Amino acid sequence: MLGIGRYIAFHTDHLVVVYAAFLFIINALGILNTVITADTGTIASKNEIGKLFGILQASESAAGMVGPVLGGTISHYLGKDAPLLAVVGIYTFLFFFMSWGYDGLVLYITPQDFF
Repeated sequence: MLGIGRYIAFHTDHLVVVYAAFLFIINALGILNTVITADTGTIASKNEIGKLFGILQASESAAGMVGPVLGGTISHYLGKDAPLLAVVGIYTFLFFFMSWGYDGLVLYITPQDFF
């Protein structure tokens, strides 16, 4: 849904279609972020939860700074559709990871598994 919505929004000239596509994208991201935040909170102890969320927020902020530069570089060297294809590829990978590996890799990890 995320990849298809971005593809449609990128290739249309109609503002209504862009808003309709982003309606689905925003809802999907809201659901996905809520699930990831709730599940991430279970892998840290009460004493470390603030540190964990601080690291996650810093990573998200860094991605917000690096992403546009990386997207512009990819677009410059590989063509204007390359950043879109990269994002759709990442969404596809995340879809399969969430569908088949997320339960075993994230939900049941305890802090003791790291040591």
